[in-house]
Amino acid sequence: MPSLSVAGVWVNRDFNSQSLGIPFPPAFSLPNPVPPFNNYDGRITVTQTLFDWSNVTRVRAASARADGSRAERGVTVETAAQAAAVAYLRASRAQAVVAARQADSSIAAELVTRGTGAASPWPGRWGSIPRRRSSWPIRSRARSAPPTCRRGGTRC
Repeated sequence: MPSLSVAGVWVNRDFNSQSLGIPFPPAFSLPNPVPPFNNYDGRITVTQTLFDWSNVTRVRAASARADGSRAERGVTVETAAQAAAVAYLRASRAQAVVAARQADSSIAAELVTRGTGAASPWPGRWGSIPRRRSSWPIRSRARSAPPTCRRGGTRC
């Protein structure tokens, strides 16, 4: 945006013509001292910046900050999507585990029913399970300690 300034000065002065240090030709003679006279000076100045390098660097820095913010937004969106996907997969797996446990439970109930001699819905080969086997205790699948080998009394 252009800048406008206005200035004005009025001076009434006199001076010694020899104090200027300029030798005037004899055809053009000035009285010494020059009698007082009025000097008026009026100025109007308009300035316009054509190129400002500091503004260019400020715009470049702002652009770089905006690029960084966009990249950070992308990372945040990807992280949120990944967290949602992991939560969905965990929930799906939990549902599948529940369904499998329910199926296992119904199969176990069926086996208990068959083993106690109740009427079987599937007559024939699997009509009943001997009482002896159905009353066996269910063993847990706890992991046993790893096997050890002895080499001179140390574990390997």
